Amino acid sequence: MGQKSKDIAFYAYMSKDLVNPAQGSTIIFDVAKTNDGGAYDPVHGVFQASINGSYHFQFIGASPENNNPGHIMHVFISKNGMREAYSFLDRNTDHWVQNTAVIVLHLVKGDRVWVEIGQVAGSHMLGGYRSVDNATHTHFSGFLIHAD
Repeated sequence: MGQKSKDIAFYAYMSKDLVNPAQGSTIIFDVAKTNDGGAYDPVHGVFQASINGSYHFQFIGASPENNNPGHIMHVFISKNGMREAYSFLDRNTDHWVQNTAVIVLHLVKGDRVWVEIGQVAGSHMLGGYRSVDNATHTHFSGFLIHAD
């Protein structure tokens, strides 16, 4: 097999806020705090499976209050261009809102997984890193549960 199951895990976050991203755009989590096995690409925001197996992925997104009650932002975890898991950060007009998407996927070597923007309307923002409280508001992580 060449690579042990425990060797594939990543945790990446956005270093800056993402303001009004376009529908269909890939979210770039540009700081890879953990990237065991090197399967996550922080330049393009894409995880590429290096071995066949079952993987766990999680997206956590945070959005600040927005005085526009009609704003909508939907986010998907996608595998090879197919949307697999869904999260939304809609119509929060009071405080920060945080939401998540979690999924277990079977991947074969070369399969690619990323987080992308779905439907959007109005103004919206995903919160990036905040040094004042050392908070990573929006992040993406994954790990190999077991190899085939």
